[in-house]
Amino acid sequence: MEFGADDAWDEVPALPAPEGAGQDACLLVSLREFLAGGRFGGVRLGMNKDEVMALAGHPAMFGSGPGAEREFDPQGVWMNGKTTFWFNAGILERIGVYYTLAYPANKAIVYDAPFPQAGAGVASLRSFMQEHGIGFAHRPDVPGASRDSLWTAGGVEIVVVSDGAIGSLVYPPVLTGRAGKRFADELPAQTETRSSRLVRHRI
Repeated sequence: MEFGADDAWDEVPALPAPEGAGQDACLLVSLREFLAGGRFGGVRLGMNKDEVMALAGHPAMFGSGPGAEREFDPQGVWMNGKTTFWFNAGILERIGVYYTLAYPANKAIVYDAPFPQAGAGVASLRSFMQEHGIGFAHRPDVPGASRDSLWTAGGVEIVVVSDGAIGSLVYPPVLTGRAGKRFADELPAQTETRSSRLVRHRI
């Protein structure tokens, strides 16, 4: 499922979680593992809410998302500081790290030191991926995409905002149109070298 501007459930107000919820769990997330293959600590796409909560703690805030049989789920989006988990019918289908949003944090998710801080430029991530052999390439020319935005060979979309700062890291990418679908099909075999050539690469 793609989350577009026309999805009515985006407009439903978020609901706060109980005070103090989610303080016990501790999920350590590695930037290298996330960019290389979408591995977010022990959290995996396809998990249900109970499985995610056991690893990442109770969300600091809820938002609405798609539920079973196209019904709204008032707790279908979980926000934990800069982390957002998107569920579809109770199953995790997207993970996002957002640097332009300010949600409460449940303090259960810990990012390792290489994770960029708010306001960091995309150049730091490019250097990190080159150093660790993580393939990446420019996102295809699709509506609304920054020309500087990147997709990693592991399937993570690095959204770059207008000032060159990192806006978000999203797995899997939000596919838009034929160009996005075609590009995604080719991602596992792509990387960008310092000379900006696309070459075959295995992570």
